[in-house]
Amino acid sequence: MRKSLFAVALLLLLGTGNALAQGGVERELSRPIVAFMPLLVRHADALGLTEAQRAWVGEWRATAPARRQAVEQEQLKLRQQLRANVLTGADLSDREAIAEQIGQLETQLVNMRMNCVQAVRENLTAEQYRMLTDLYRSSQAEGDCVPGTSAMCR
Repeated sequence: MRKSLFAVALLLLLGTGNALAQGGVERELSRPIVAFMPLLVRHADALGLTEAQRAWVGEWRATAPARRQAVEQEQLKLRQQLRANVLTGADLSDREAIAEQIGQLETQLVNMRMNCVQAVRENLTAEQYRMLTDLYRSSQAEGDCVPGTSAMCR
């Protein structure tokens, strides 16, 4: 299992080796599973968000990105460290330990993103959530680029 995780991390690492140098940090990190917040903000009126819902969205947007970005920064730091260790031929057990930490942070990021979707679901009515998912599916089908996230751009 450990060797498999290391192999996956190594493939990801080598496949995106120049992403940071090219200014493509988002290529170094995983993409959101579903990016609802940009759509939620953009279509707040059409969704009929109440003042309480708008306040919740504002609060979420004021706090959640900083928490996510802190984890992403740690992951980027570890990827850079792993890259350096691979290139210098550092001890395999050291590289595997870093790869395992990267995997744990990736899991944390995926869970954070899933929790965001769950929080949206819990704070919207069933009809608003259905409308939001329809908007999301439509934006994916049309290749719509949502301001604030490159994850929805094709």
